[in-house]
Amino acid sequence: MSNTQEKIVATAVGLIAALLCLCFLSSCDLDSASAMPRFGIVSYNVQNLFDAEVQGGEYAEFASEDWTAKAYQTRLSRSAGALALAWEGAKASLVANQAEAALALAGSPDIVVLQEIENQAVVDDLNRQISTSWGQPYAFAQVCQASGGGPRTAVMARSIPSKIRTHRLWLNQETTRLVWELQFEDAVVGSLTVFACHWKSKLGPDQGKQARLAAARLVQARIQAKETATYLLVGDLNEDTAHSEGGQLLEQGTDLRNAWMSSNGFSTGALGSYVYRGVWERIDHILYQGSLDLLAFTACNESVLVDSKGFPRRFIKSGTRGVSDHLPIAAIFAPAASTR
Repeated sequence: MSNTQEKIVATAVGLIAALLCLCFLSSCDLDSASAMPRFGIVSYNVQNLFDAEVQGGEYAEFASEDWTAKAYQTRLSRSAGALALAWEGAKASLVANQAEAALALAGSPDIVVLQEIENQAVVDDLNRQISTSWGQPYAFAQVCQASGGGPRTAVMARSIPSKIRTHRLWLNQETTRLVWELQFEDAVVGSLTVFACHWKSKLGPDQGKQARLAAARLVQARIQAKETATYLLVGDLNEDTAHSEGGQLLEQGTDLRNAWMSSNGFSTGALGSYVYRGVWERIDHILYQGSLDLLAFTACNESVLVDSKGFPRRFIKSGTRGVSDHLPIAAIFAPAASTR
């Protein structure tokens, strides 16, 4: 195990121990408010997580002989560790700010949304790796299937979705990134739709703006169809929706709330999830609509995930250094007071 892996594991263990202490000091009244059902979600752009099998379509750096099974396992372990840290961080925030016992939550978030996953084999490997921290693998762990190579979006969930739709959008006779729509019947929040997304980056003649607007219109239309009571828009949207045309479009046509803006003092961690030219950006999102109260939100900036400036420790293939150029984000919800 590398020094970075050991640090990630040690940090996660330390957070769990801190949670235990906090729960002891607050008496852990699991029969009162703390026993209330909770719903948790984590989103993470893992920065091009490719396995060591060359099957065609890989980025050149991951199709070379020096990208080995050992290097892949190192990255897999670090990605799983980052997810565990984000979840423990959200639970610690809940304890510290709500004076509640976050250990009343299940050992794992209900749903994990991932971006930049190579294929189904990587999702399966990550699911097995995560089970060492969270006790058991997810019942559902799938990559969004798309033609061609390149990284994809994936979802892991403790329950099986009742319906899955894959939306392919066309712009100027070219396809844009897919929008994945999954419907669940959740024991805590009821009928739920999750849009798992990785919207177009800011590369290109219009900085990807029209492609992101097309995705926002699609999400707006699907929410307006009102097929479920609750909606979550999750993933790397490559823009701060509080200051973008796509965000304004969603504000006008939906009741989506932004976890970055709704946390009201119970947000912890970094000021953003990504850094561009030395400036924090909030481009990774958990937006929600429905009878939900947001209890905790974090952009996890544990020391093993950031550099000396506090910025994300991006993965560098040479020496298998770093983790990802994004930070994982996590949120914990409860049914709104009016629906309890």
